[in-house]
Amino acid sequence: MGVGFVFFLGGIAFNYKYKPPTKESKLNNLLQILRAAISKRHLSDSTPSGNVIPILRWLDKASVVEPSPSRAEQVRIGRLWSPEDVQEVKILLSMVPLWTTFLAYGLLQATGNTFFIEQVSYMDSHLGRISRVPVVIFVIVITSTSFIVSRLCDSLFPAYWSQKVPRKVMLTRIGARMASSPLCCIVAWRIEKYRLHKYVNHDVSISVFWLVPQFFLLGFMEGLVYDGMEEVFYVHVPESFKKYGPSFTQFALNIGNFVSLVFILIFHGLFNDNLDTSGLATYYALLAYICFVNFLFYCSVATYYVKQSYHEKDESAVEQELEQIQNLDSHEATDHQLAV
Repeated sequence: MGVGFVFFLGGIAFNYKYKPPTKESKLNNLLQILRAAISKRHLSDSTPSGNVIPILRWLDKASVVEPSPSRAEQVRIGRLWSPEDVQEVKILLSMVPLWTTFLAYGLLQATGNTFFIEQVSYMDSHLGRISRVPVVIFVIVITSTSFIVSRLCDSLFPAYWSQKVPRKVMLTRIGARMASSPLCCIVAWRIEKYRLHKYVNHDVSISVFWLVPQFFLLGFMEGLVYDGMEEVFYVHVPESFKKYGPSFTQFALNIGNFVSLVFILIFHGLFNDNLDTSGLATYYALLAYICFVNFLFYCSVATYYVKQSYHEKDESAVEQELEQIQNLDSHEATDHQLAV
């Protein structure tokens, strides 16, 4: 410890001086736009309704010019923003309902990383007469299943579909994960009930391989959700926010892990020092109800995102533009041949 502290003091001489970025962060702009809109909530919005996105209209107050100070000063201190900047923030914030549906996945993921693993030590882990099944086998089940499912999704949804209807493809992929989450909880609940029945009534520990289905479903969900979450983010948000996709995805999942701690504190009466005397099966049943309700909420949210496309051009308009470009190229080629 003391040697490490000496090395730390010696590194002060080589300390790197932080240089602030020359370009403003979009996340910083988001906070300033929120602050400007709240501070000017008493002002009337003069922005034409046809030029703004019809959601979160209170944010449009950030683009309202105040009587004083000067317009340039308002821009400098972050109290006046262009309508384009405000619309970008509104598009990003419209993703919040979708992000909330990932909290249940983070809750289930945290449960799999803790209670699923803990169950292994209360079951018969012998493989034959000599060997014992290591816990890492179940980690391999999760990672391998996740990898295979991710590659299968890339094969089942061809690149053509992903380009034509990327929003629907990715939302369908996430929807499959949402639908399988209550199934995973139900399977875990039934296996835990069966384990307790065998232990209490017959004093027998069931084989650890009974846990394979719930670990398989956990890997199945993981293979669906990660790529799907980021792709939906990339398709929905403006270009300036796309680099924050992985950060927002991990943030949503980590909040779900935090929610799992809150749940354990709330339902601490279900848990004891020993799983044989705990109500883990009841906790799994509770998670199944939560995941099912979350799936219904996701279906309603996903329907909204399929219908709305604020920053993307309509597909027919894009096709018309491509056709015009092709016609222009053919005319130029014809004129060139005639000139020759």
